[in-house]
Amino acid sequence: MILPRVTKTQYAAGVEIPVSTLKPTASWVAEGATSDRQKYTGAKISFTHHKLRCEVSVSMEVGTMALAAFEAKIVENVAAAIVKAKEQAIISGTGTGQPKGILAETPADG
Repeated sequence: MILPRVTKTQYAAGVEIPVSTLKPTASWVAEGATSDRQKYTGAKISFTHHKLRCEVSVSMEVGTMALAAFEAKIVENVAAAIVKAKEQAIISGTGTGQPKGILAETPADG
């Protein structure tokens, strides 16, 4: 039950959104003095795409004689396999050919 708890976005693949990583520091200075300039270091979140497939083969005989209940069960099983793969990727995805999971992600300081 991880997938229902995930925030879903509608960003197109290939979009990069800038994220501010500026963490300024305050410093005490004498009267009339200035402080050091602090540089902005920009980071970004990249939205990429990955292909997830689940293919099921049935014989021609099954295809022509299938009951609606059988077909519904195939659809249910394929949907369950897709959800299971997505949830696994959310937790421990490697980022290579699949999303990077929260266990593999390097959190930003802050």
